[in-house]
Amino acid sequence: MRENPVVLLVLLVTGFAAALLAAGCVGTGQSPPSRFYMLSSIEPLPADSETASEFGEAGIGLGPFRFPAYVQRQRIVTRISPNEVRLAEFERWAEPLENNFINVLKENLSILLNTATILEPPWPRDASLEFQVVASISRFDAEPDKQAVLRVRWGVIRVKDDRVLRVEKSAYSVPLSTGGYEEMVQAQSRTVAEFSRQIAAAVQELYRLEHGQ
Repeated sequence: MRENPVVLLVLLVTGFAAALLAAGCVGTGQSPPSRFYMLSSIEPLPADSETASEFGEAGIGLGPFRFPAYVQRQRIVTRISPNEVRLAEFERWAEPLENNFINVLKENLSILLNTATILEPPWPRDASLEFQVVASISRFDAEPDKQAVLRVRWGVIRVKDDRVLRVEKSAYSVPLSTGGYEEMVQAQSRTVAEFSRQIAAAVQELYRLEHGQ
């Protein structure tokens, strides 16, 4: 009995597609494993270095901080042009970037200001806080082979009366020599370090003004 030509054609196409699929699976194998990255804090200062010990028991309230929606994802975002970003296929943040950013900022400030009292809202009413730092990040990413960039509007508030003492608009950039993700994350960590130093300098200056030092 002769087979229907249409049936033969369907069987031929289906078999050809299955062969291609099998060849593709054999040729490519499993997908490369994902790699996970974290921002890093600055190195502790030497024991004999001068730090902001005049803070005493006073501390800093850190937040709220606002982050752009495009970086609130696990896959690392790179900027290809002013109007295009790209999501990495296998390179990911090990924890939400917002959490990692704030934790690194807290660690940096605790080193730079020599204070362990750096709290996020909501903090206890009896917390001994001198200032509150608030911020809105508009950009935090890297351009492969070019630079890592952090742009942020931030301010310092006196906690006891909620008075705004300082408002700043800052931009930080660190050049890149390669397109590797390890270098990009290191460079982004350095932008957070520079931001931390600017906050620490502002807080130290305001503390001295407030306390006549």
